[in-house]
Amino acid sequence: MNPRTIGLLAPTTVALLLAACGPSVPTEGRGAGMADASLTAVEQARSYRAALSAAFDLGPGLSLLLDPSLLPRGFGDAPGDPVPDSVQRAMRELGAIQGTCEPAVDNAKHAPVCEAPIPGYVVRVSDVYAMTGDSLQLHVLVRRYDTPATAPHGRFDFEEAYQLARTDGAWRVVRKGRIARMD
Repeated sequence: MNPRTIGLLAPTTVALLLAACGPSVPTEGRGAGMADASLTAVEQARSYRAALSAAFDLGPGLSLLLDPSLLPRGFGDAPGDPVPDSVQRAMRELGAIQGTCEPAVDNAKHAPVCEAPIPGYVVRVSDVYAMTGDSLQLHVLVRRYDTPATAPHGRFDFEEAYQLARTDGAWRVVRKGRIARMD
């Protein structure tokens, strides 16, 4: 073999050896390596509200509806466990959501339809995951929705991960990042 070929083989061989000997690639996306946080329903709702406040200007002109199915741990949009009723109630009382909607997303071109007074966004949340110290991580999938009375809009959705820390007794977003969607 010539020296140039050996020079190209060496990094490849090292990378293969490291991959074979190193830790396995996590099969989980959301919540990889983290335990579910142990929070009361109100604290969980407050963490969701903090994340939604970082994504939107919450107020009377914005309609946010909760998809009551949690995002699954890992990847994708498969139906998850239900968001507990106590958390849904607390989110409503905190003004984080105005109601619920389980939109059928069967049209890749158009926004789903929800029964609501005005168009807005359906939010789907993950479990809240415990990080080190007094920190949390959660994910929010946001999907624009139409109402039966509005003209169809194009499909628009995104997912973000939020890391939160408790500051002066309240949850604050300290980092957020957009998650690449594969669909």
